[in-house]
Amino acid sequence: MKLTRNFLVIACLQTMLLGQVNVQSPCFAYLENGDVYASCSGEVVRLTRTRDASDFAIADTGSTLAVKRERVVGRTKDGNGVIVDCNVRLYSLSADTLPRTMVDHGCGELFSSCGTLLRQDRTEEPEDILTRTQIDIEGLKSFLCSANKTVVAGWRERCCHDFLVRGPSVSQAEPIVDGASVSPAGVVAYVSSGLSGPSSENSLCVINNAGNRRCLKDADAFGKLSVSDSGEVLFTTHTEGGCRYRKNSIIRAIPPEFGDDQCLGVAIWIPGSAKQLVKDLVQRPQWLTSEAWFGIRSCVKSKNCSAKLGH
Repeated sequence: MKLTRNFLVIACLQTMLLGQVNVQSPCFAYLENGDVYASCSGEVVRLTRTRDASDFAIADTGSTLAVKRERVVGRTKDGNGVIVDCNVRLYSLSADTLPRTMVDHGCGELFSSCGTLLRQDRTEEPEDILTRTQIDIEGLKSFLCSANKTVVAGWRERCCHDFLVRGPSVSQAEPIVDGASVSPAGVVAYVSSGLSGPSSENSLCVINNAGNRRCLKDADAFGKLSVSDSGEVLFTTHTEGGCRYRKNSIIRAIPPEFGDDQCLGVAIWIPGSAKQLVKDLVQRPQWLTSEAWFGIRSCVKSKNCSAKLGH
């Protein structure tokens, strides 16, 4: 039976009690130790088995999985940095076709946005990697948008300055925004460092379809975030304990030692509540539409489809 997004949210999130949200299992995908996983209603599916993925995106239609891989090809002249080469591989989740590798892609981030899959690196126009065409929205160097492109959130400058949100009922500007997400229906989420006062740094904000904004101050949100049509936000945050990072893996330090890095995990924020950790030692979350989850489950049930994801 095809599940609607509202049903998934109700099934995954219990009612608020004493100001706290009891998160059972939101429907989302994430990166764990170099592989892509998907989880919905308590069921967890491992999509890749190569342990070398550094980013991914799953089409909201459930048709395609894009996986980015990186490799070090040299060092900078001063010897203090490395030169990284990237490629993006596209896997069809709806047909038993061989994956396509695009070796000429830059090392930008991958997003399910604007009704397609985007490569976004803020150095050139966003690229629709399904059609190999660039998408241009006048006045913005980089952007994300709703499935019908009527709501757009993007940057006028390279990096993180001059962030704008535009849409039929939305008009918002922030001086500095580090990351953003736009749901298929046009709900916008972003991490801002430009709100007034030092206590407002790193605020996670959501703008709904009516143009109303709500923010969580001191969210400790960074990296890729993802907002649902209902306004819940999944994002990477720091968690307790010390961890060690090896290639694409996050390993908890046991016992912890001086110099260990802080651990990461994926948290959820529902406007009006406090954030809550969903899963530890994972990162780069993406909300899954019911169509995306159906595509994933159909692929997993097909021997040919599931086998090609391991290559």
